[in-house]
Amino acid sequence: MDQQLPATRIAHAAKIEAGQANQKGKEFRAEPFYVLPEFFEEAASVYGDREKAYAQIILDCHDETMVLIQACSVINCANVTTAEVAAPAALNKKRREKGKQPFFSYKVLQLTEDRKSSGQSGAKGQHNSPRMHLRRGHLRRLENKVVWVRPAMVNAESKSGVVLKDYAVPQKR
Repeated sequence: MDQQLPATRIAHAAKIEAGQANQKGKEFRAEPFYVLPEFFEEAASVYGDREKAYAQIILDCHDETMVLIQACSVINCANVTTAEVAAPAALNKKRREKGKQPFFSYKVLQLTEDRKSSGQSGAKGQHNSPRMHLRRGHLRRLENKVVWVRPAMVNAESKSGVVLKDYAVPQKR
């Protein structure tokens, strides 16, 4: 944190105060910039100075930046592939003859079936069959790759019962 600009330190302190970061948390090495000079100067006058305005840009962009990073992480998973969907050649030929723009091909992300066979036990060893529960989708980091684990109903035919979950989100003070 000593090498960062004042705006980054201000934003990091605000995230710590809001419970969104901790002192030892890692930060991305990036500094904000503005696109609309008039808007930025107005923001600087509202927040008191330019460094506080830059810090607000960092805080305002934090969620969007995290979504982008998470999306890139999913796309980078070893079990995510792309399939190209080509426009029908005959349809594009007719469109060209009529002077219209042809349809473009596009790509679709697909999760591959990169799973162990059901006869294998997990890496953590033997355990009792868990009760039925929902498992959320998540990234799994393996030794040599990262894969996306889809959300699933775990042990749907369990006779041991069901795990129901509630989530409590504390209110900000």
